[in-house]
Amino acid sequence: MKKEFKIGIIVVVTILAAYWGINFLKGFDMFSKEAVYHAKYANIQGIEVSNPVIYKGLKVGQISSITLTLDSAGAIGFIDVAFVLSNKNVFITDSTVARIISSDLLGSRAISLERLDMGKTVAAGAYIIGAVEKDLQTQINEQILPLKRSAETLIESVEQLVGSFKAVMNEDTKNNLIQAFATIPNTIKNLEQATMTIDTTIKVSSDKFKGILSNIYAITANIKESNGKIASIISNLDLITDSIAKSNITETILLVNKTMLKTNDIMAKINSGQGTIGKLINDDQLYQELIMTNARLSLLIMDIQENPQRYINLSLIDFRKNKSDFVADTANIQQLLRQDSTSYKKKN
Repeated sequence: MKKEFKIGIIVVVTILAAYWGINFLKGFDMFSKEAVYHAKYANIQGIEVSNPVIYKGLKVGQISSITLTLDSAGAIGFIDVAFVLSNKNVFITDSTVARIISSDLLGSRAISLERLDMGKTVAAGAYIIGAVEKDLQTQINEQILPLKRSAETLIESVEQLVGSFKAVMNEDTKNNLIQAFATIPNTIKNLEQATMTIDTTIKVSSDKFKGILSNIYAITANIKESNGKIASIISNLDLITDSIAKSNITETILLVNKTMLKTNDIMAKINSGQGTIGKLINDDQLYQELIMTNARLSLLIMDIQENPQRYINLSLIDFRKNKSDFVADTANIQQLLRQDSTSYKKKN
């Protein structure tokens, strides 16, 4: 064998070994059967070949290639990211999402597999759903932007407050404040005097308060001593109420009601003119006749006194009064009779 051929074989083997070694150091084993999957991205957010592929924090593979694809018109289409899975216990499904994330605070990028337990298992070489997590700067901007707006609003409010304060704090206001601060010591002295007065009043009133408390204590002691009497009074009240409850109050009330009904019937009959009393009260003619009868009876008595000889024939007894008195009485009686007869005619 020629010397040049041997040198060529050694160079080829060295190149292959170097290539395999470099890939091995990157995490690729050219002689192992690893499943390769693809995901499409519009922006890969700085990921590179050999970046890890993780599932719930565990490294299960790494990115094997990144290819920029073109459409039929030659324009840039999407970025094809291929990754291999070195963990045989991980199975990719049609619902799996390959999300580009920041794996640490330094901004290292990785692909996180999500939703492996959903959907149907797909074969190696299939495309899965690609997604991109918001980068740290975007997240910070989203958090800082509301704070920035709030700070701007607060600064505007502070500026308005300072402007209003400057407008209010003119020379007159300053002088008034100085005078007000000057009166504060006098106010404090007055408060001290008022507190001293209150303390004195409380001390003076403490004896009265003690007396009131002693009286209240005496009253409560008397009530306590009189518990037996109070209990006796309550028992007597119970007996009285029991006696009242047992008495025939209902029958008595019914009897009174019956009596009142009868009395009402009698009064109704009297008012309607029934019976002797009703006619006497309601019949004006009977009243007038009684008056006239009374007047005639008076005339008869007077006539008997003046002329007893008409009724009693005793010559030895003189029943006559003064003739002038008899005439006057007769005139009065006749006047009464005329008035009664006139009033009776008017009423009828």
